[in-house]
Amino acid sequence: MIQVAVDAMGGDHAPGEIVKGVVDAVSHRADIQVLLVGKEDVVAKELSRHTYPKKQVRLIPESRLLERWLGYDEKFSESDGDALLALAADICRETKDAMGRAGEKLALVRK
Repeated sequence: MIQVAVDAMGGDHAPGEIVKGVVDAVSHRADIQVLLVGKEDVVAKELSRHTYPKKQVRLIPESRLLERWLGYDEKFSESDGDALLALAADICRETKDAMGRAGEKLALVRK
């Protein structure tokens, strides 16, 4: 299974368009699992509007990851989009196959 970390909060129409894209992807491919990194309540609400294979999408609250990173770099804050991109990259670096983010800092990395 291909695992992809996605910053759910990137882009002008996030998280709606990001979630919609993730739902579309997992609905068409059984071989991917997506970890959505973002504001838990906002992303969960958006996910609840869709029908999709639940085992293929996991929400990673940004607050949990920010706590992990605060010991390394205190300049990151919950409103910092660059921090979320860095967190998604960290997830990708450690355990996932790819990561993505929409917006002006588009990034897609494949191991």
